[in-house]
Amino acid sequence: MCSSTDINGNTATFLYNNFNRLKFVKDPQNYLLKDLNYHYANQTALSGLGITPTDTMNYILSRTAREAQTGTALDVDKTITQLEYMNGLGKSLQALI
Repeated sequence: MCSSTDINGNTATFLYNNFNRLKFVKDPQNYLLKDLNYHYANQTALSGLGITPTDTMNYILSRTAREAQTGTALDVDKTITQLEYMNGLGKSLQALI
């Protein structure tokens, strides 16, 4: 899915990475609404995202903007961060907000 329009006519655009996993969600004015970062066990842990989880587990780090933000990265101080640990099959084990 490339975009979605709600009942009020607002369209959100979805951008994907090379593995067809959701990477960004943007609004009609091209403001960044959400970004997702994927990590697999034993990769170098993600940094600079406002949280430093373990590097020995699979997880998805998603950040949702609390206010409109431009650019390709969300400001750590203006987001709600969710960390979701996953097993090897992609099943959620634990979600932290």
